Amino acid sequence: MNILVLQSVRYDLICYDRAIDHHRHQVVYIGTAEKHAQIPAGLPCEKIEREGRRPLYEEVSEILERLDRQFDFLIAISEHELVDAARLRERFGIPGPMPLQARKVRDKTLMKQCIIDAGIRAPRYAALDHWLAGQQLAVADDASIILKPVDGASSVDVRRFDSQQTLADALKAGRTGVAALDDGTGDTARYQVEEFIEGRVVHIDGIARQGTIQILVASRYVGTLMGFAHGKPAGSIQFDTTDEMQQWVSRILQAVEIRDGAFHLEIIEGQDGPVFLEIAHRVGGARITEAFERKTGIHLAIADIGTIVDPDYTLQPNWDSSAYYGWFIVPAHQLNKPYCRVSGYDALLASGTVETLNVLGTDKPVPKKISYAETLLPLAGLVRANSSQVLQDTLDTLFNELVLEGLDESAAA
Repeated sequence: MNILVLQSVRYDLICYDRAIDHHRHQVVYIGTAEKHAQIPAGLPCEKIEREGRRPLYEEVSEILERLDRQFDFLIAISEHELVDAARLRERFGIPGPMPLQARKVRDKTLMKQCIIDAGIRAPRYAALDHWLAGQQLAVADDASIILKPVDGASSVDVRRFDSQQTLADALKAGRTGVAALDDGTGDTARYQVEEFIEGRVVHIDGIARQGTIQILVASRYVGTLMGFAHGKPAGSIQFDTTDEMQQWVSRILQAVEIRDGAFHLEIIEGQDGPVFLEIAHRVGGARITEAFERKTGIHLAIADIGTIVDPDYTLQPNWDSSAYYGWFIVPAHQLNKPYCRVSGYDALLASGTVETLNVLGTDKPVPKKISYAETLLPLAGLVRANSSQVLQDTLDTLFNELVLEGLDESAAA
């Protein structure tokens, strides 16, 4: 087969060579010189460099026109490239998800409508431009609401407001905290207003094949990724799933047309049962893949690609039934100093739960943008215990006792 890979995600996170037999298939990578440098030396493949200065769709379209070659699959891992990848498939006759299918897992307004149409509970919502035109949410006057991009990720530009009136006042004053809206350059159609529902957030990760769930693992967040975006630590811990939960997840996959590959679903454990939050047709971020593999023996990214390109691909899980795994990440992008010192994690070290731990040296600069990369963060780790409650207590203690101190260059030296 001829397989085209849009290479934009770090190679060692995906392990394409472990998912695709490069000796059996003709594999073409299109990416920047920086990304091509990550491909293992000696791997039989064709590398076509793109500048990365213009939109991906434009650059790749020009390359494919020059190639004049038919591909059996187009692999795109980055969530931000799913729609462009679908447009390329449609234009060049490559099998796989088409633009409407891609939009169902990228456009959060369309996504929620698909869910609601399937009879599944989801937060009330409205596109921001419709909301501004008078389509208010049918919630109490003092009900909190969320403002978010319709195609965002990593909780970037997600804001919570005490009420719809509070949001209206913030928009009028240019004080929402979303730069593109506050300075007037943002397209209001690219944002949505959403009902805030109280409850614990859960992420469910797994692999589907031909519309059937092959494997899944559920985890509860400790903290939230929205909180992480605003400078608070976050993580998650695995817990046992039920047949009822798996059936509920299956209904969601059908509603948004996820048939093959990885999915990352987020739900709210509301007072009256589960509430859909959002879903992605990709592997979850942070250390989800690592925790998933420890529990099941399955590497999500490898299984994702293998399931899509190989009709004979089979999952062979090796469940660790004696333990639950969790992970945590501590942000630093909120600091106004270039370096940091982290302390207050003695109880974590003494807990006996630590599997891996990354501690950033005081001489290493901290990221200025939101990052889940463990090697760039002040503190990140993977934990293991024989119960979810032990992991919950461990992370609660860590987050309560953690101390993060910003340092200038002289103090870090």
